[in-house]
Amino acid sequence: MALRLVGWRCSVWAWSRAGGYPGFVQVGKDRRMSHSDRVSTVPWAGWLLGLMVAGWITASCSSDDEMFGPGSPGTGTGGSATSSGQAGEGGSSSTSTGTGGSSASSGTGGGGGGTAGAGGTPVGNGCSDGTREYLSDAVLQPNMTGCSGGFSIAGVTTPASLQPACGRVAGNDSINPTGTGCSVEDLCSEGFHVCHGAVEVAEKSASGNCPPSPISSPTFWLTRQVQNDQGSCSQPPNTNNLTGCGTVGSPPPSSCLPLDRFLRYSNCDNSLSWSCGSLQTMFQEAALVTKSAPSEGGVLCCRD
Repeated sequence: MALRLVGWRCSVWAWSRAGGYPGFVQVGKDRRMSHSDRVSTVPWAGWLLGLMVAGWITASCSSDDEMFGPGSPGTGTGGSATSSGQAGEGGSSSTSTGTGGSSASSGTGGGGGGTAGAGGTPVGNGCSDGTREYLSDAVLQPNMTGCSGGFSIAGVTTPASLQPACGRVAGNDSINPTGTGCSVEDLCSEGFHVCHGAVEVAEKSASGNCPPSPISSPTFWLTRQVQNDQGSCSQPPNTNNLTGCGTVGSPPPSSCLPLDRFLRYSNCDNSLSWSCGSLQTMFQEAALVTKSAPSEGGVLCCRD
């Protein structure tokens, strides 16, 4: 309203400066043109010019929104998801919400478990025919046992005696109780082997020695232990005597403990099952020994 009043006054001012309406002087009842109007060369030209100027000024001064023009709404630039956008020029501040980020895709699941490995060879109870004859309780003696049976491949120190030769089809309860075509190693099951000697028996026996065998059953349980020519327990290449546990034969020297029996060729001559040479080969029993029947014992087998 105040600006409109100012515009009106601007118009009046412009009009009056341009000459306004022609002036009149009251003379009695007669209105006469003033002296200034009478002497004007073009009395109405100034009035028309003033009218045009007044119109132009009025248009310029008419109102606040005509003077400055309508404000255009500012467009604020959207801010991030956590802040407000700033207002554009001439506009009011606007709050914008940014577009949320896309959710992360889940990772690819790991591959399945690896291919199962092939199972190892099952470990038997110590004897290839599945039955224990000496140290028969596998719970009390899990690492050593005695297995009855025969074998025809000679020796406990020879290369041929170190590996199974008949697929472990041997033992007193097998289809091959005499051990035809078998070595001493065939009498032990998978996971066991013929005990090496005194040191291993001390380690694998639950009692650390040779448990007693029944006196009523003459048996001998062979190991790979050998003696030298003087009768002391030693290592190959000596091949003298057979040494192990049992009731057949003689007590060995102290160097052979905990083993408690050994056989000479003469002891084998008196056996129905054991054969280990003669007088001429009296120091080679460990290389010549065979066993033709399942009776009178067999071999000591220790866990691998």
